Amino acid sequence: MTARKTARLLTLVLSFALLLVACGPPVQKSDFFGKVEPPPGQTLRYITGSEPESLDPQMSSGQPEARIDVALYEGLVEYHPKTMEPIPGVAESWEPNGNATEFVFFLRKNARFSNGDPLASQ
Repeated sequence: MTARKTARLLTLVLSFALLLVACGPPVQKSDFFGKVEPPPGQTLRYITGSEPESLDPQMSSGQPEARIDVALYEGLVEYHPKTMEPIPGVAESWEPNGNATEFVFFLRKNARFSNGDPLASQ
């Protein structure tokens, strides 16, 4: 068999295989990526890569710390995971002034510190 015939046969076989995969059963549609069932024992393992320099958000300066800060602390607003629009975090709503240089944030009534103390603005 010549190299040209072998290449044609290989192309035909690969095309047929792709057609079978494309026409196969549909993949389950989910709003989440990956496995969403919790692991046994409700254990969360968070792998960040390199060792963080600090868990204090005021001292954090690198990506490992930033990823941990986002997981540990909630800001006034968060980003919607699909649209990246601001969504409520600790603040349930906010109002900008006329030229959007100042904002007034209205905190959730049930917002609390990690020790359980109520969060209040001053």
